[in-house]
Amino acid sequence: MNGTDYLVDSNYIIYFSKGDNEIATFFEEVQRRRNKLYISIITYLEVWGYWNLSDEEKEFLNTIRPAFIIIPLSLKIADKAIFLRQNMKIKLADAVIAATALVHGLSLVTNNIDDFKNIQNLNLLNIISK
Repeated sequence: MNGTDYLVDSNYIIYFSKGDNEIATFFEEVQRRRNKLYISIITYLEVWGYWNLSDEEKEFLNTIRPAFIIIPLSLKIADKAIFLRQNMKIKLADAVIAATALVHGLSLVTNNIDDFKNIQNLNLLNIISK
């Protein structure tokens, strides 16, 4: 890990909430190095808005929420997401997340490498060894 800042995909936050040690170590290292952690507004909606969260998961998510800077949807992100959707087979949420990383020059931390691997100039990071 270097001086890079990170956009964290929804799946990493979900795994973190379920106690994944590799992700916990990653988050600790990012904080130690004072890198910034971002999430797309889409990730915020997907994770914090999930209807079937246990009380423990809600409490955990509310505890870690201040560690993330939420990036709102902008016209620039929307235009980039539209470009991605028109030029490749990609889900809308994934297009918005990828566009957010591209527009803001962030490395995308995700376990879904296959969903994003064909996007040019998108720096992907998967720290889960499973």
